[in-house]
Amino acid sequence: MEGPTPISALIHVATIVVAGIFLVAHILPLLIVIPYIMNLISLIGIIIVLLGATLACPKIY
Repeated sequence: MEGPTPISALIHVATIVVAGIFLVAHILPLLIVIPYIMNLISLIGIIIVLLGATLACPKIY
């Protein structure tokens, strides 16, 4: 199966970014009321970033 063209890939990425912004806008009142949720989201993001950076390191034999 062929991959997406660069233009359609940009459209998909832009759509995902807009969806994320709308999601954050809709749950913002919840985040303001319960600040611990923001800490949980940040912790999950840090774990994902560290895992991705670890997996991107080359293997050294």
